[in-house]
Amino acid sequence: MNVRGAFDVTKAFIGEMLARGAGVIVNIASIGGVVGIPDRLADYYPTIGRIGKPEEIAVPALYLVSDEAAFITGTALIIDGGWSAG
Repeated sequence: MNVRGAFDVTKAFIGEMLARGAGVIVNIASIGGVVGIPDRLADYYPTIGRIGKPEEIAVPALYLVSDEAAFITGTALIIDGGWSAG
């Protein structure tokens, strides 16, 4: 169900991106899509002590849309302060 939003946004922009021959789509999601989070409603971040700051997500996202990242495609960049590592 959560995939539908990312699919719809991609579908809305892909035609123009193909016509221009350029473009970048960056999808951002919870770490819950990578690892299971037990009791996530009770205590979402039981071990990392805090959630990421907006700039801790924005800087890597800006990198992904930059020319320097032009060769990066279809990969997950895990930015979770080490939470998924345990």
